[in-house]
Amino acid sequence: MATGLLSAEDRDLVWTTSEINDGDLKVELFKALLGAASDMSEADRTFFVSKVAQVELQDLIDRHIELVVEICMAKRRAACRPEVINQGLEFLWRVAIESENSCAQMLVNRASMGFSTSIEGI
Repeated sequence: MATGLLSAEDRDLVWTTSEINDGDLKVELFKALLGAASDMSEADRTFFVSKVAQVELQDLIDRHIELVVEICMAKRRAACRPEVINQGLEFLWRVAIESENSCAQMLVNRASMGFSTSIEGI
């Protein structure tokens, strides 16, 4: 996924594909998104963080959290505008505060470790 090559329709198609309830397809698609996070355009990053933030808490999987963390960490390394990072952090706080599921709490802890690791290198 090269910078700026996804149209709005392409982003919608990628996200719609990620919602298909096929475990293997979903895992592979999220792997591709995770690998592409550092090369995503601003519009791509904003789109994917926004889409993950709209997922119902009970439907979140660890790949959603990983994608938000990777996008936010990639943004920190690139020293770009903080809007997407703030949106990602708001999402993680919402999961931590509103979730009654201990699994979601574990995912937030995992995400926060990723953020603290990225902050140390700055």
